[in-house]
Amino acid sequence: MARKNGVASRQRGLNLQPDTRAEKELMRAYARLDRAALAAAQRLLPNAAVNGQSALENAIRQIQAEASEALTDDDIDAASSKAASKQNKRHEAMFFAGLGAAIGIPIIGGDSMARPRVPVASLKRKGRVLIPRQSAAPQAATDAFVERNRFYIGRVREGIATGLQDAIRNEGKLLGRKLSKEDMDGLVSQWRQGGVPSWIPQNRARRDGERVLISVKKHANMIAADQIETHNADLTLSRQTNAGLREFVWESMQDSAVRPKHMIWQSRVFDWATGAPGGIYPGDEPRCRCWARAVVNKQNVLRFGFFNDVDLTQEIPDRPLPFAAGNAPSDPSVFGEFGRVPGASL
Repeated sequence: MARKNGVASRQRGLNLQPDTRAEKELMRAYARLDRAALAAAQRLLPNAAVNGQSALENAIRQIQAEASEALTDDDIDAASSKAASKQNKRHEAMFFAGLGAAIGIPIIGGDSMARPRVPVASLKRKGRVLIPRQSAAPQAATDAFVERNRFYIGRVREGIATGLQDAIRNEGKLLGRKLSKEDMDGLVSQWRQGGVPSWIPQNRARRDGERVLISVKKHANMIAADQIETHNADLTLSRQTNAGLREFVWESMQDSAVRPKHMIWQSRVFDWATGAPGGIYPGDEPRCRCWARAVVNKQNVLRFGFFNDVDLTQEIPDRPLPFAAGNAPSDPSVFGEFGRVPGASL
């Protein structure tokens, strides 16, 4: 895990680790879905089991409805926006602190759309500082993050009814008979430990053709962790390219779990505009643990970066340093509905 200072960010080449606090906060928010489904299942399923198939189907629909009411689209938007804001604030502070340390020039403030002014008096003896210009990229990354979370968690909600039906049918096959009230109590007890079943819809099936069951809790946690990582990667991409960093070095974990092609790319230099062959970036592919070590060139930062270069010796004492509103990059091609478009360039 990265330490909370500029040294840690330089060690990973300004490719910061995702914010685990934001991830855990998002997981806690999404846990409401599992809790609501479990409470409804415990209340409705045992009695429905003895009242026929129609009663059971009605109970399953009611469980899904109650779970959906417990975590609406608005709830998902609020939770994901809060998590994104927390991660962006941390990423912004650590990235610019690390970059400033790497080039030997202090970087003051960040690229968020709203920032306080910094009095010159608080920066005396620094001589020269860089001030990042405002950027639309962090907000674009947040908007994409919220949309992705709404879509994927929506799929989990929709899968609850099918997951329950599959789990109940599989239990009946195992026992070789219709489930009793006691059988259903036993199933609910299992779900209390592992989570209410849902299913993964992306073309995955067992050898016998049945859908792949997974608990709502585990599925929601996987989505939260994966999307926090994706959001973090989007922030890294936009901030590195806006800072004038043109290239990165592919770094892998160099163990037996690394993909063969990623092992070949180890220590090779790639352009941020195109990525590795096929438009692939470290962390893009499922379960990829690779990361991008930025090639930090001071002259490129000063020449191509979105910064105001301020000579403090020419400033009036105590005058607030302005944050430039101009030249804010607009990059809709980089952040699409489901995140970064591979190979897109700022």
